[in-house]
Amino acid sequence: MAIPWQIPDFSTDQYEEGLYDIYKRIQSNGFFDVKQHRFIIKAYKDLMRSS
Repeated sequence: MAIPWQIPDFSTDQYEEGLYDIYKRIQSNGFFDVKQHRFIIKAYKDLMRSS
């Protein structure tokens, strides 16, 4: 599943052709090289702690 703010309304049906191209590249080369780094940072507020 994609992160909603990266690809709004993502579905495998919608991107089937592009995903299949990536699949073929992986089958041919043994890997898929991505040039971007992504990080997910989650923060939680402690609701039990008084401020």
